[in-house]
Amino acid sequence: MQWVAVGTENNVKVWDLMSVNNKPIAVLEAEVPRKEGKKVAKSFQCTSLSWNALGKKLFAGFSDGNIHVWTTNPSDKN
Repeated sequence: MQWVAVGTENNVKVWDLMSVNNKPIAVLEAEVPRKEGKKVAKSFQCTSLSWNALGKKLFAGFSDGNIHVWTTNPSDKN
């Protein structure tokens, strides 16, 4: 599997480089913090990305100081 991840202003997009389709196979949204039951409108930029050694987890650091972790499953493509 040859995947590439790109951090954007409010999410992370993942593409399969072996696919002929040029659409992302996943758009990973970070959970927006809630304040008194309402979503906070501010979005945070993705500032860093890293795959683990096996390529099964993607770590993304955001400008709010949080690191979000997603587990990948190559058989679950969008």
